[in-house]
Amino acid sequence: MRPLLRSSILGLLFLCSSALSQTLVDLSGAPYKTVTEVKKNFTDLRRYYDSRRDRRALFVNVYRQVTVNIEDLIRTKQVTHGPWLNELILGFANEYREALWLYELPVRSRVPGPWLFDFDNARTGTLGPPTQLLLSMNSHILYDLPRIVAESVPAAGSLAPYREDYFKLNPMFRDMMPDLFRTLYRDGGHPEESINHPVEKIKLRVLYLLVLQMRKFAWDKAVQLHALKDPTAREAFVRGLDQQVQKISQVESTLDPFLSNEPGKAIPWAVKARAIRGLRQIFELLGGTLPSIFDTEVGVNQPIPLVNFDIDLNTHCRRHHGAASFAQRSARESNGWLCAAGNQVWGIDLHGACRELSGNYAVYVGGKANNNWQCVGPSEKDIDLNDHCRQYHGPSAFAKRSARESNGWLCAAGRQVWGIDLHGACRELGMGRAVYVGNRSNNNWRCAR
Repeated sequence: MRPLLRSSILGLLFLCSSALSQTLVDLSGAPYKTVTEVKKNFTDLRRYYDSRRDRRALFVNVYRQVTVNIEDLIRTKQVTHGPWLNELILGFANEYREALWLYELPVRSRVPGPWLFDFDNARTGTLGPPTQLLLSMNSHILYDLPRIVAESVPAAGSLAPYREDYFKLNPMFRDMMPDLFRTLYRDGGHPEESINHPVEKIKLRVLYLLVLQMRKFAWDKAVQLHALKDPTAREAFVRGLDQQVQKISQVESTLDPFLSNEPGKAIPWAVKARAIRGLRQIFELLGGTLPSIFDTEVGVNQPIPLVNFDIDLNTHCRRHHGAASFAQRSARESNGWLCAAGNQVWGIDLHGACRELSGNYAVYVGGKANNNWQCVGPSEKDIDLNDHCRQYHGPSAFAKRSARESNGWLCAAGRQVWGIDLHGACRELGMGRAVYVGNRSNNNWRCAR
């Protein structure tokens, strides 16, 4: 922040201190100079938020753990540019601190749009904790991170040497997700074992896929911003980024019925359909495509339709044989791969590995995948016509058989009836079309790709 602006705001703070939340303003007022200060302050913020049941608590707790994990990577020399990552931690944390400080003063006109949307929603408490966390991650990763990364290298330099370290952090977020969800369960009074429920696994995977796409978006934006040398062009770019991230935040808030659905409970059909539409829009705004592993998986409690998707054999080996294990080629195995750690080796059950990822079996695809194998799933899924009718015609509507309709079904409520567009209903679930399957389904119809 410019010194003159900061001095003016401090003067306003002195004159109007009785109108301010002094404690939180004090907690967020001083810039961080060391990572130790970041960790201590985020611990203090977590205590402050927790004491007031403020839903911003989860984000600062997650961010503090991210900071600790990055420190571990630097200390154990698992990254090449440790000092650069250390500077990112400080810059990243100070962006959040300053946005919070300005909000609490309050100087709303100076708060970045994404953070303003996030903090306002936290204050009203209308969104569930998972969605509130997603909004904070959205502001931090999509708005703060590109600017900090772009400023981390002199204008005449290049970001290219740092790219590998940047994306090395992705597995860290994957490994953090289960503990994050257990925290959500504890805070909400639910058993930690809820994470084993199929619906919760879907939510966990959705958040991780979103984080991956967010971090890719942030890197791409950082490269674009770093390439701009004209200050006016840079300011215009940041303004456009602010507006783009606000739009994504607004769409993310519509995911709340899905993300905040009570752990272990089936997700209503209408909620699934809205979540798929929202996620597809978010991925498109992030420059990506909604992965098919979620597109047809959401909220279903049985195996689900999938196209081929990659399987990470290194992750599989670590999960079953410890952090030091990895996948290696082996001519003695029919699938060409083993897990190895030191002098030990283990065979890989590729079909079992695919089932863990909600697939049915593994298939050899040659050079189409980095390890030559992908997972495959079934090609059809049931469609709940009663849910479809309730979504479009009210809670009293239901599906009934009808000889006058070519697909054999109508929606009905009292004396009113409506036709059912089965293809449209399937498209809302991320599938291509409806197919007649006879007695293989309770309503004789399924969605298919």
